[in-house]
Amino acid sequence: MLFTSQTFLGFLAIVFVLHWFVCGRAKRLQNSLLIIASYIFYGWFDWRFCGLLALSTISAYVCGGRIGEGGEPKKSGKRKAWLWVGVAINIGVLGFFKYFNFFAESIADLLSSIGLSTDIPTLNLMLPIGISFYSFMAISYVVDVYRETIKSAREPIAFVSAMSFFPQLLAGPIGRMSEMLPQFELRRDFDYAMAVDGCRQMLWGFFKKIVIADGCATLTDRLFLEPSAFSGSVLAVGVFMYAVQIYADFSGYSDIAIGCGKLFGIKMIRNFAFPYFATNIADFWRRWHISLTTWFRDYVYIPLGGSRCSRMAHVRNIFIVFALSGLWHGANWTFVIWGLVHAFLFVPFLLVRRESGVSVLRTMSGWLVTMVCVMLAWVFFRANTLGAVGEYFSAMFSRSLFSFPNQYLSMLPWIMGALLVEWFQRTKEHALQIGNLPRFVRVPLYFVIATLCLAYQQRTGEFIYFQF
Repeated sequence: MLFTSQTFLGFLAIVFVLHWFVCGRAKRLQNSLLIIASYIFYGWFDWRFCGLLALSTISAYVCGGRIGEGGEPKKSGKRKAWLWVGVAINIGVLGFFKYFNFFAESIADLLSSIGLSTDIPTLNLMLPIGISFYSFMAISYVVDVYRETIKSAREPIAFVSAMSFFPQLLAGPIGRMSEMLPQFELRRDFDYAMAVDGCRQMLWGFFKKIVIADGCATLTDRLFLEPSAFSGSVLAVGVFMYAVQIYADFSGYSDIAIGCGKLFGIKMIRNFAFPYFATNIADFWRRWHISLTTWFRDYVYIPLGGSRCSRMAHVRNIFIVFALSGLWHGANWTFVIWGLVHAFLFVPFLLVRRESGVSVLRTMSGWLVTMVCVMLAWVFFRANTLGAVGEYFSAMFSRSLFSFPNQYLSMLPWIMGALLVEWFQRTKEHALQIGNLPRFVRVPLYFVIATLCLAYQQRTGEFIYFQF
């Protein structure tokens, strides 16, 4: 059940009506309905996935409850044991389904390179959609209870509904129980202004996904399939368009998810803050996939010592975090190297002393350098193999790079229009936060955007981050 399908819109309408007009203000009924709706939504892709979601939820609830029991010292062996059980179950399930074959093949290749033949079996596993997102949510919960930054849940229905809340289930944002659980434990009243803003945010998300991202995909797929058949200038345009595609695809999903949550009175963490307006690499990562970036910061980077350590240890921590971030995105060395490329870009920014003061020239040059580096790094992210990365760069950095790209320019007007809207709205939470404009301006704009989404709906595909 894709967000962009008519099936989902019908499903959402039914759940919305039942939530507010049948369940009324009864918290337990509202939460119970959301649990049923979330498991139907998740099981729509494959009913077997529901067992993994239930395992992750139950393990987090039980382990968090054991850790949060009174009478135990903060760092007692019993609390620590339950912490490791909760973390191990979720990391174990995630690692088995997502990384077993990757590590088996990598070990076999390593042994083969030193002359040792081996036959390590691989498994025919299907990657459960969204497993990386709800596993990380479960892990953060048991860790936070152990750290005593939040109390363990006492209402199982509220906990299950927060863990399985269907808008964020498949591709985030990665929720924190410290933010999500209190909203499910309290009675929710319908907030008209919040719901209307949620609809606006969803509409912009649909536009970015259907019109921008999927429009770019029809072009970038051909370029990355056979880069040698195109000129360097066209491939350079392809790099730009893939950067736009992945941003529009994932931020579009996030806008739909967050907007959908608002319809039920649930506020979720912001996941994107117009990252392509960043003026340095650190600024980019403060704006891109915020829920994942802050997760690695709080549960990996800071426990390793963060920046409060020697310079070498600080650099080590950065490389570890970015390598793990790359691996989180996919079981392929291209993702790991993509993460390490960003680590190499990040380290000089931290080590070089930054001068005070801001000038237009420095800002513009910082933005240009950052965007060029980020976009070139996306080639590692998009290519299926390291050989394909080399093939793409080899074809792009040729004499034809300086020719006019007379192909694949049809999406540029749409892209520039969308970026221009986001530039003027860059201080807002999302680009369609225009409730202050007159109705005669807003309504026609909504109509045009909705018409474009309907016109191009047939070409829409799955969201890129479903594979992660």
